Amino acid sequence: MLSDIVRRYRTEAWGLTFKGSIMTLHAPNIALFVIAWCLAMLGVLAALPISLPIPGLTGNSAWYIFLAWFLLAAGNIVPMRAESAPEGQPQK
Repeated sequence: MLSDIVRRYRTEAWGLTFKGSIMTLHAPNIALFVIAWCLAMLGVLAALPISLPIPGLTGNSAWYIFLAWFLLAAGNIVPMRAESAPEGQPQK
């Protein structure tokens, strides 16, 4: 009985939250992935107690990591153009 109530509540909550919308994610461009990886590595290296020859990098390490995450998140939402679709996939 309690499990039926919990199951019904979860089903209703799921339906209210998403209301049948479908979220489509796309793989980010490889260039964007490399840029985000470089930014994240700069942020991680700036947070470590080593001296880097890049001025202004040590105080902003969290921003570099956040920017890398944001670029990857934006790259997942934006679809690829039809003329740059990978081979083997039909163009729409």
